[in-house]
Amino acid sequence: MKQIPYVITRKYLFFLILFFLTNLITGKVFSQYIYATQQTNQVNGLCVLCGITAPDAPINNSDLDDYSTFTITAGLLGVSVEQTLIFSDLSNNGCDSLVIGIGSSNAVLSVNLFGGISTQTFNGTIPNNDLQTSISGSIRLLNNNTRAEISLKPGATFDRVKISLNSTLLGLLNSFRLYYAYKKPATNPPAISRDTAICPGKSVTLSASGGAGATISWYNALTGGTLLYTGNNFTVTPATTTSYYAAATTVSGCKSTRSKVTVTIIPPPENPVYTVPAAMTCGNTAITVSNYRPGLKYNIFVKYTGLSGLILDTTFSVTNTSSFIVPDINFETHVQANIGVQATDLQTGCQSDTTFAAFIYGGHSSVPTLNADSVSICKYDSTTLHAEYALPAIYRWYDAPTGGNLLFTGQDYRVSPAITTTYYVGLGYVCENKIRRAIKVIVKKTTNPLYTVPQGFQCKSPVITITNHQPSYYYKVRVIGLFFMGAPYDTSYLVKNSNKVILPALTFQAPVSINLYIQALDTITGCRSDSVLKQFTMGGFAGYPGASFDSTTICKGDSVVINGFFPNRPLAVIRWYDAPVNGNLLFTGNNFKAKPTATKTYYISAGFECEYPVRRPVKVKVNNCVTKTSHNRQPAAARSNARIHLSTNPTPDLRQVKTNTNKRK
Repeated sequence: MKQIPYVITRKYLFFLILFFLTNLITGKVFSQYIYATQQTNQVNGLCVLCGITAPDAPINNSDLDDYSTFTITAGLLGVSVEQTLIFSDLSNNGCDSLVIGIGSSNAVLSVNLFGGISTQTFNGTIPNNDLQTSISGSIRLLNNNTRAEISLKPGATFDRVKISLNSTLLGLLNSFRLYYAYKKPATNPPAISRDTAICPGKSVTLSASGGAGATISWYNALTGGTLLYTGNNFTVTPATTTSYYAAATTVSGCKSTRSKVTVTIIPPPENPVYTVPAAMTCGNTAITVSNYRPGLKYNIFVKYTGLSGLILDTTFSVTNTSSFIVPDINFETHVQANIGVQATDLQTGCQSDTTFAAFIYGGHSSVPTLNADSVSICKYDSTTLHAEYALPAIYRWYDAPTGGNLLFTGQDYRVSPAITTTYYVGLGYVCENKIRRAIKVIVKKTTNPLYTVPQGFQCKSPVITITNHQPSYYYKVRVIGLFFMGAPYDTSYLVKNSNKVILPALTFQAPVSINLYIQALDTITGCRSDSVLKQFTMGGFAGYPGASFDSTTICKGDSVVINGFFPNRPLAVIRWYDAPVNGNLLFTGNNFKAKPTATKTYYISAGFECEYPVRRPVKVKVNNCVTKTSHNRQPAAARSNARIHLSTNPTPDLRQVKTNTNKRK
């Protein structure tokens, strides 16, 4: 049984007021006294001024001090004034007492004043033949003799009493007053349960006790009505707020008045209003109750059904929130989620009806199988990951077990990770299965080669030493020359069974940044290292120099000026030597004044930071002349030869130049 809580919200304040008023009324109207509720009155005999003033006062049970007044003229013969007070039901035969409240305008009352008063009970209009014309023995004075009560014990069943005032016997009584009349059962009303409040559809057991041997009867009305149940404990399930009345009947057959108890029905919360997805959906689904109010708990009932019937039946609840989540159960085929939502008021415990809805979760397929849990590859190699499932489905590959990035869609996924990586494959139809299968691709890598390169301008291609060389290692070498202008130089080759990397001859006109890549290849495992990049700078070599002539003839004792140059590069440094390699540096500059004593070959070199390795020979022949001939008056054949050499000044292939030089040697 759910009692109304002591802390009542404003919404339920009317319940408190209802209980207060009910208990107030019960304290008077539903006590063991049953008051008269109707009246009639009349005057017997001839008397114009005789009658009843305020005849309804004795049945005004909300004010027991209210009264009617009997008016009669003294000394008249055969005149009487009477008022009949009527009860709503019959008395218990021989059990009920009758009490009548009386008084007068006399300052002090005495029993003898009421000699002209008579009483008689009736059962309907039939008198009980118990007329009492002298009631002095039944009068009890009250309130310091200002009020009085007549107490009677009728021997027959009655539902009314007539009180008469006779003019002949009026005596000294002034203004007789009639206050009330009530039945007083011999049996007290039973002790009964307190008023209570319950939720719709709930039951409550009402209890009543009338003392030892008493029988409790339950009715639907204060008087009369229908007998509902006999027994001390009465379990009821009222649909609306209802009052019940219990009467006690003693062994002797005397019945008490009825005690009232009210069972109030507390209004339930409104039925939840919500919507579900109309289209097929995937993933946990959030549902929002649109008519939520604070102080509610929602009981959620979810039944998942599929092709074979019920899959899962689950219940959960959420408190003080307008939304809840219907879990996606990740089933292989399509599933219908049948949900019911019931609101519970946290204060009263009352519940709404359950509202139902349904929506569809798409099929999730199942978990695929893989060709392996892990696979090993060398770095820079690739492998194909293969997933299988017995039925057609969609395969998706990810980089995480949940969420993550979609990498590929398909059954076979070719990968070439740079580091050890785990891939995850999920399977699905409309929805994707929450469980992804993992495969680890273990990436093995050969140790990176360790080496150093020289600093500053280099004029000779360095020999690189691999300090962590292993006997099974080859080295893939790539050399890239990066010019500030022009096309890059790029060459690659393989070094086998050696820790020495010999770079090709690198001679460039201008300074060049060299990007050197070396990658180790393990001939046993077949794996490769990363390609390790280091940089150094080759100085500018200019190129094969030009000269004003290749040979000339002078007379002994004369001199000649030879012009050396590098075409289109005026900043190139020109050096003059006495040998094709090494030798002595004779002069630095473009114009060299030669005065050999005998025929001699001079060698011209050009360069910037570095000197071009092939020198240009210029031969000066010395003749013993009879007459001096200035250089400016060379024979025609010599001048023609000089012009021919100026016009043909190609840059020779280094290998060919070296071969010709060796031949001259």
